Amino acid sequence: GEYSLFFATEFQENLFFGASAGIISGTYNYDRIFQEDDELNLYNSDIIDSDSDGEGETDVDRIFMDEQLESTFNGFRGRAGLLYKVSDQLNIGASYTLPTIITVDEIYDVTLNNRFDNGEEFEDFIESEFSYEIRHPSVISLGVGINDISGLSLSFAADYTDFASTTIDFQDSELIEDELAENDFIEQNFESVWSLRAGASYNFSKDFTLRAGAGYNPSRFVNGNDDKTTISGGAGFTITESIRLELTAVYTNWEEESSVYDFVSYDYSPLPDDRPLTRFRSAEANRTVDKWRMMGTLRFQM
Repeated sequence: GEYSLFFATEFQENLFFGASAGIISGTYNYDRIFQEDDELNLYNSDIIDSDSDGEGETDVDRIFMDEQLESTFNGFRGRAGLLYKVSDQLNIGASYTLPTIITVDEIYDVTLNNRFDNGEEFEDFIESEFSYEIRHPSVISLGVGINDISGLSLSFAADYTDFASTTIDFQDSELIEDELAENDFIEQNFESVWSLRAGASYNFSKDFTLRAGAGYNPSRFVNGNDDKTTISGGAGFTITESIRLELTAVYTNWEEESSVYDFVSYDYSPLPDDRPLTRFRSAEANRTVDKWRMMGTLRFQM
């Protein structure tokens, strides 16, 4: 979450300035179980030496992997913006979010179990801890608001982010080559994007309001296919003169493609005149993600 302090002032007629400073803090947990079975015996060779006698006699029948990642992160975020009240019904605004440095501490565990065609099994376990810093790029935001036209209000907003300027700091001189390679990858494979949002609300009375919204967040990857689409709806109810209840539901959908594991395939056709040809490949998995969030807020007017 983010814990913020902010202030705003009307330093000229109908022109407002605001700024905020926030502390970012939270946790992220990831758990993935992967299993692949060679039910059709597509991997049928004797390249694995399962009994350590120096000769291969079997191949993989099943791969089972259990990964767990626990991350904690902390950072600081600053924003500043201007809002101009063109008329009682029309507002326009712009804001700038400073580049944000986030410190991440990770604990990573993975258990790997391989079962071979001859029934033998191999199991291994890895546990590691790692800390690093991410510099998130600045964000430029533009917005327009149309307020209370016969009870109807509309808003439109756009955020510009140059994700290619994201950098990572491994905070270890021994990892400088890995750090440079990671930042080169980000620069070459990330791109700048415009994220779009729109919303509408209608006041049926002073005690009841309906809201709806939509958003589109393009992939940060060059030619990426993980664009996110968001749809939201909600309502506000006046409970007493000083208490109001706001309810919101948010639905987000996107596609994901991830590399499950990397492996090397060999082409032995050049033998015996030359070495076998090698090709590095990845086993990839695709999925569709549907995410729902339900939120409720009580507002107290003193």
